[in-house]
Amino acid sequence: VAVARNESGVQFIWFDAGRGVAGDDARGGSRIGSGQRVWHAGQGRTGRARGVECQPSSAIELSHWCHASRETNQRHGGSMSILLLPGEATLSLLERIYRGDEYFQLDRTARPGMDRAANIVAAAGSGETPVYGVNTGFGKLASVRIDKDDINQLQLNLILSHSAGTGEPLSPAVTRLVMALKLLSLGRGASGARWAIVEQMEAILEAGILPIIPSQGSVGASGDLAPLAHMTAVLIGEGEVRYQGQVQSAGRAL
Repeated sequence: VAVARNESGVQFIWFDAGRGVAGDDARGGSRIGSGQRVWHAGQGRTGRARGVECQPSSAIELSHWCHASRETNQRHGGSMSILLLPGEATLSLLERIYRGDEYFQLDRTARPGMDRAANIVAAAGSGETPVYGVNTGFGKLASVRIDKDDINQLQLNLILSHSAGTGEPLSPAVTRLVMALKLLSLGRGASGARWAIVEQMEAILEAGILPIIPSQGSVGASGDLAPLAHMTAVLIGEGEVRYQGQVQSAGRAL
């Protein structure tokens, strides 16, 4: 991996993964051929080639570029898997998840942000200040304070009460896409979810277990609450799943 600066003063790197050749373009543009990839430090643009990994240079911060390159290069067992980076997932990558059966997981760089948010929620749950949905009821019960001993039960009740969908289940392809999008959403670190939830989602995906998510039904004006409740219930052994070609209870499959 090389770091260079062209005549216009734009710092960038490019290399040929197949031949190990790196250099710059004196005309101020970017040459990207087969197996090449370029990153513009000043403009944040990336040209991409498949099958490329990188080792960041200490001379420049390349975290954004390197994360994107790992999408197709995370090795899982004996095969390649898809690595999801929040804010960087493309439609083509999501289509690949939808149409294929490759294992996918959340980029581990998302964990620090998730841990910080989860610690905030944990502190709120053990504190005395009312925080909506953490130690209070929901909706019209927002003014009702929940005792510390009942906080875990509150969250369990929320999941089960919202699992109120109906109709034919979503297809396995759509279900995989739902789970990928939820991993990307959780990975942004804005929900307060614990990393253990990510690990559980990845574990059932690895085992070939897919939640049965009814295709109809919602709660209030939020159209995704019921489907996501069905998905989440499986993580704690509730509801039904599709496993080894059969529909069975989540508890049995887990």
